[in-house]
Amino acid sequence: MYIVVTIFTVYALKEIPLKLFYTTTSLKFVLVLILSKLVLCEKIDINKIIAIGLIVSGVIIFNI
Repeated sequence: MYIVVTIFTVYALKEIPLKLFYTTTSLKFVLVLILSKLVLCEKIDINKIIAIGLIVSGVIIFNI
């Protein structure tokens, strides 16, 4: 699986801008947290909320 992901990553870097690639890569952590809450009914504590806030603010700053 790691080899397949690496190949897809290299292909994605050829096709999309680097800024968009890093943005979507960072936002996958937010998506995983949301899906874990919806599908697995996982508890979201304050540490996770702070971490997601830092990720989102980093993406916003990176895209300015």
